[in-house]
Amino acid sequence: MITTPNQEDIQAGQSIYTQKSLLVYDLMVTRFSNRFVWQCPRKTLIDFFKEHTSINHLDIGVGTGYFLNQLHLVPGKQRLGLLDMNKACLEHAKIKLNQFAPEIYQYSIFEPFTSISKKFDSVSLNYVLHCLPGNVAQKAIGFDHIKAILNQNGKIFGTTILGKNVKHNGLATKLLTIYNNKKIMHNLNDSCDELISELRKRFSKVDVKIRGCVALFVAG
Repeated sequence: MITTPNQEDIQAGQSIYTQKSLLVYDLMVTRFSNRFVWQCPRKTLIDFFKEHTSINHLDIGVGTGYFLNQLHLVPGKQRLGLLDMNKACLEHAKIKLNQFAPEIYQYSIFEPFTSISKKFDSVSLNYVLHCLPGNVAQKAIGFDHIKAILNQNGKIFGTTILGKNVKHNGLATKLLTIYNNKKIMHNLNDSCDELISELRKRFSKVDVKIRGCVALFVAG
């Protein structure tokens, strides 16, 4: 039986995201780290979001709302949900995406999303899995909760930084060590093969591509 990680470790992975840190997040992570550390430029991530975001979409691990804000979604025609366990992230992203009247859900991905009664056609997980404690099988508990709120032909897509069997440059190696020691990330043993395996246990169609040390995955 797969057990859920302890609550202290779950909290540690998201505690760094405060109102202050979110003000510089897009500069430090979205623009700099994606390109020069993780070797997956933000344009790659924006294009990935554009390709897979539906008009009935839930974003999990909302960060600043940056990527959704780049998609030129149409107010009034777009159902948008934002889900995160971090209240600061939800408030920050809600302000940025306010024109879409987003539905707000405060949950940990390790718990069922019981208040979501109307299902979604697409669900995104951008840079979430590498922040979750536990091994890939434990993190995949979240896939079960997502699948429960997906429509029949819906899909999940996302990105995660891998710690195993990908090439890290010197800066990536140093930051991975620091972030894992501080429990900001929990991904030193995360591999693409394990990610694919867990997705295939739950979805019939799975596609994973590697860009730098980032896995871009789609499943449905």
